[in-house]
Amino acid sequence: MNKLLTIDKINQIKFEYYNNQNLFLCEKYNCSNETLIKFLKKNNIECKWKAQHTENENFFNIIDSEEKAYFLGFICADGSINNKKYKLSITLNTKDINILYKFKSFLNTTAPVSQRIYSDKRNGTIIHTTNIQIYSKKIINDLSILGVNKNKSNQLRLPNINENLIKDFLRGLFDGDGHISGQCSLISTYECLDDTIIFLKKFNIEVNKYRETINKEKNVYKIIIGKDRIKLLNLLYNNSNIYLERKHNAYLNELSKNKNEIINTSTYYSFLLVNENIIINGTKECANYLNINHWTFMKNFKRGNYINKYEKFEKIIIKTKRNGEKIINKIKL
Repeated sequence: MNKLLTIDKINQIKFEYYNNQNLFLCEKYNCSNETLIKFLKKNNIECKWKAQHTENENFFNIIDSEEKAYFLGFICADGSINNKKYKLSITLNTKDINILYKFKSFLNTTAPVSQRIYSDKRNGTIIHTTNIQIYSKKIINDLSILGVNKNKSNQLRLPNINENLIKDFLRGLFDGDGHISGQCSLISTYECLDDTIIFLKKFNIEVNKYRETINKEKNVYKIIIGKDRIKLLNLLYNNSNIYLERKHNAYLNELSKNKNEIINTSTYYSFLLVNENIIINGTKECANYLNINHWTFMKNFKRGNYINKYEKFEKIIIKTKRNGEKIINKIKL
């Protein structure tokens, strides 16, 4: 909330506060409930308690759906747990705000999705963030049973859930801490990445053996999937219903690039038989037509022995895409 407010504006907020729920003001002024309370106290406005309400507190009780597994993974990547306050907080770049509204919808919670704009003190960059804070003892306890607590950054492993839902968990983890490009990478704990490597082997997805150390003390490492990145992306995103739109678009872009990737390039020449005014494609075909050994034909041609008899007519370049499409380029010589 803007620190430089006029008396009239402060009085307006005070009026709204006493006539509406806290969460209405959080949505209006794009701030968390905690920020609102701090503002009220600073301006000597007596605070009234209005607890948020989450209808679906049993969301993480049993992980039995794609959505539950996905958000479990997403929280492991981008969530913050406060066990004492029973608070789950997720902060993202504002361009990914839609995923927070989806999470809010699944939980059917009154917790606001707030936004914040601030300047990075290191380089002055303007940063836009969005945040949701869920207060629920039930949710925090269920996440703790699944291995997600305040120490998740050091202790995280693949959860003990139905194996058919592990790919959805990994998609959530990947949407938070993964990167899609010519090589795909995932950042997590050593143990979680080790579990992931074992799981991906079942789908013949090879992970680079090399694990890059990001922070050994905090147990943060990175794996890279190069050759089998399309297999990985198809496993995670194909036929999925819940995902970060930005990452899904990157997946579609990689699919397009992969289909159009040039996997083979071949070059050959067509020859003009001057005396007969015939064009023949390829040196071997020309040698066969003339009933000459191919090696002999090429040796004599390079030496210039066939000048004014057999001339290069066209250079033909054929590029074959992964999808089977061929691009043929003919250059007259």
